[in-house]
Amino acid sequence: MSVVQTYFVLTKPRQFDIDLLVKEGFQTASPRAHGGIYYHKNIKDNIIDFSTNVNPLGPSSKVISTIRKNLKLISSYPDPDAKELKEAIVEYADVDSEHIVVGNGANELIHLFADAFVKKGDKAVIPIPTFFEYEFACDKNSASITYVELNDFMFSSDSMIDAIDNGTKVVFICNPNNPSGMLANRDDIERVLEHAYNNNSLVMLDECFMDFVDDSEKHSFAKHINRYENLVVLRTLTKVFGLAGLRVGYCLAGKKIAKILNRVKVPWSINALAQKAAVVALNDIAYLNRTKSLIRRERKYLYNNIAKMHQYRPYRTDTNFFLIKLVKSDSLSVQERLLKKRMLVRDCSTFTGMSTDFIRVAVQKHDANKLLINALKEI
Repeated sequence: MSVVQTYFVLTKPRQFDIDLLVKEGFQTASPRAHGGIYYHKNIKDNIIDFSTNVNPLGPSSKVISTIRKNLKLISSYPDPDAKELKEAIVEYADVDSEHIVVGNGANELIHLFADAFVKKGDKAVIPIPTFFEYEFACDKNSASITYVELNDFMFSSDSMIDAIDNGTKVVFICNPNNPSGMLANRDDIERVLEHAYNNNSLVMLDECFMDFVDDSEKHSFAKHINRYENLVVLRTLTKVFGLAGLRVGYCLAGKKIAKILNRVKVPWSINALAQKAAVVALNDIAYLNRTKSLIRRERKYLYNNIAKMHQYRPYRTDTNFFLIKLVKSDSLSVQERLLKKRMLVRDCSTFTGMSTDFIRVAVQKHDANKLLINALKEI
């Protein structure tokens, strides 16, 4: 019997062009710098970081203890449904578990929301300046973004309503807003929600800083997700609970939206230690109250002292950070001069709609805040 051998000749394409393969939005979308030491070169040790808006006390001792006790979980897959964590959120937020979607920080959920609902050409409405990740998530999905400029950082329902029409797919609102720290009027938020609903538009309401706000339940829409079927409320444990390095966030939405997001999200996105730590953090209400008391006291101290300096104009805030208008200098030079004194503040020029005449400062412990005040006087 004769054996017939067949040879296949592999021919290379005349040209391999990755640009023809990548999604259109991925070609043009690009991230921007956030606060934190990793966005700066040549950062020295022992920097006091005023650029990230997290709890200056860090995580509670109960959280640290829980992580130590559960180190053995490093070799185990985490619960993909995060059932224990969702149960803690049920108690904390007073919602049913069917309304909860958890993620690797609020950032994952912003991108998950856009990936699920935004396609090429869809209209997205975003007030500016605000948190950049809304824009980035929409750019990746080739959305058409309509920006609504805030007047001296004040939220206007009239301006938002003018921008939202029956061609609008998604609307993003940050409340309290980042970078200003200002709360929008509740009636204004309701007007936008109702107008968006009437135009079949989804609204992501980012309340990641709401836990720092006094009487936060009066301002939050977390318990109103049944009233507004088009609403997604975003929350995080990064900020007030000091879990930035563990990455834990959640959003609350109507059952239909939550079901879609839970179905398409990445499995195991919250690691086992983060899930354990988050459960303990959510149950430590005494630590939350201690944090809010510190923020309230130190925010007033920082604001009052900076307001006395003619070269700075601090803005009133409702949360743990505030904007400072620079009267005589620019944000980049102020940032560099403070870095020489081992302090990092947020240069706001990377926010869409802002220039180099603002910095953002987060409240720290009292001794650190005193150092910042003295440094601002000197420069």
